[in-house]
Amino acid sequence: MISTLMVLALLQADPVGCHEVAPEDRLACGRRAVEAAEARVAEFDVTDCAEAMTTLEMNVCGALDVARAEEQMFRYLDVALDRAEESDAETVGSVRVETARYLEASQVTWVFYADQACQAVYEQWKGGTIRGIMWQGCWIELTEQRTHTIWANHLTHMDNSPPVLPEP
Repeated sequence: MISTLMVLALLQADPVGCHEVAPEDRLACGRRAVEAAEARVAEFDVTDCAEAMTTLEMNVCGALDVARAEEQMFRYLDVALDRAEESDAETVGSVRVETARYLEASQVTWVFYADQACQAVYEQWKGGTIRGIMWQGCWIELTEQRTHTIWANHLTHMDNSPPVLPEP
């Protein structure tokens, strides 16, 4: 039987950990988070997350879904930042373009927003064991929205050229 402390540790996992590393390390951090979440799923002997029945199994599988959503967002963000830095370097004339700086600043702001929004969801469901699952759902939804925003604003073209990465 799993201890209460272990369950609490699982539910209180820091969602912004990879957001706090250097931008060039986020994707690698995200990959490590997915690997760690996959290992946790295996530890709890969950063979198919679609079949998860207990709250604990759902939380473990939700943590994997969170890690996967973040890893995808980091991949799109890395490509967008690389493109922005290249574009910023090609600035012609006396007006400096700082797309990369603003994109990075928007990511920092987004993390704060998503954390606060999902904490509100967690608080709303504080009286039940479903609160962790509800928090995870919030974080996944906001992460997927952010990934799509990065794609739409920074990885697509105004003409009919194919996007840099596929639509998430």
